[in-house]
Amino acid sequence: MRLGFGGRGGDQARNSDPRDFIPSEADVEAARLRLSDQEARISWTISRGHGFRDHRQQFIRWSGQKSFSQENYQNVILRVLRDPGTRIKECPGNRTMYYLKEINVVVIVDPSNRDGMGTAFPPDDRDKYFKDEDGNEVK
Repeated sequence: MRLGFGGRGGDQARNSDPRDFIPSEADVEAARLRLSDQEARISWTISRGHGFRDHRQQFIRWSGQKSFSQENYQNVILRVLRDPGTRIKECPGNRTMYYLKEINVVVIVDPSNRDGMGTAFPPDDRDKYFKDEDGNEVK
């Protein structure tokens, strides 16, 4: 996800070299809020799609609870998207995979998916998603 800063930012002149741009604290806070809003929209959309139906039983086993709600699913997705320890991998088809090893959950964001914009699940094979064919970790 790319963030753009609106306006001139700080005291920078309109025609200055963009490499010299130093965002003000207000610019950084505005960008953080836009990103946070985008993550919230993505988690809400994914939680309303096929992933909840398809992976609910996996999450019940994963959580050790008797049930797992759509809200629980959305919160797990949001945690994965926001956690600084989440690994990110660009995938074919304009998809992005997020994996938080700490809780063993994969989130796949797929903007072309008409049913929910992606999915989330706890993988059975923890290493499968960030290793190449030779078993080496993909950074």
